[in-house]
Amino acid sequence: MPLRFTWDARKAEANLRVVAHVERGNVIRRAEYDFSGGVRGKYASRFPEGTTLVLLAPDVAAAFPTADEVNRALRTVMQARTKPRTA
Repeated sequence: MPLRFTWDARKAEANLRVVAHVERGNVIRRAEYDFSGGVRGKYASRFPEGTTLVLLAPDVAAAFPTADEVNRALRTVMQARTKPRTA
């Protein structure tokens, strides 16, 4: 089922106001979003250079619980797509 989008000029105008507000630095931050004690890149070393992280749907994650299984399945799909089709 294809996604359908409708244009809403009122919402677009509201979004532009929010973007302008943020660009001026007038951002109100909630107390529960206080990252002042955070450490940038704390977990970055866990992932080798060039790693792409993706969020899997729960049913897909259950079917392919390890990175090796996900990669094997995706490589199979890639091979199937690159094979020439015969009539």
